[in-house]
Amino acid sequence: MKPDEFEQELETQRLRPVPPAWRAGILEAARDAAVSQNSHPSNHARVSWWRELLWPCPQAWAGLAVVWLLIFTLHLTKPADGPSFAGSSIMPPLDQPNQLSTQRAELVRLLENAPEPAPSRSLPRALPGPRSERPSPPRA
Repeated sequence: MKPDEFEQELETQRLRPVPPAWRAGILEAARDAAVSQNSHPSNHARVSWWRELLWPCPQAWAGLAVVWLLIFTLHLTKPADGPSFAGSSIMPPLDQPNQLSTQRAELVRLLENAPEPAPSRSLPRALPGPRSERPSPPRA
C-alpha cells in the first residue's frame, strides 16, 4: 500500500468517541498534574533559574566544563618531581661557601660608592605671615 492510498483510507474512516470512563480518567489525571505543578512553584523557579543561565548557549557551557575537566585531569596527572614555576626561587642556591662572602663584599662596595643624599635646605618662606606682620603700604 502506498502512502497516498493509506492517507485516503484514513480519511474515509470515522473517528470513534472516547469511552466515558477513559475520558473521565484522562481529565482527572490532567487536573492532578496541573494542581501538582502549581503547588510546587519553588522547584519550577529553581529549574528556570538554571535554564535562564544556560539557555543562551548550552554548547558553550558544555565546552567550558570540558576544558575545566581537562585542566583538572592534566593537573592531577602531572609528575610531582617536575619543575614548578610557582616554587622556583629567583636567587640560585649557594653552591660554594665563598659565594656568600663574595656577594656581601660586592654589596658593601656598591653601598660605599653610592652618593650621599644632599642635605635638605630650608627654603625661605614664599608668603608673608599673617596680615598683622605684613608691611603696610605707604600712604600717599
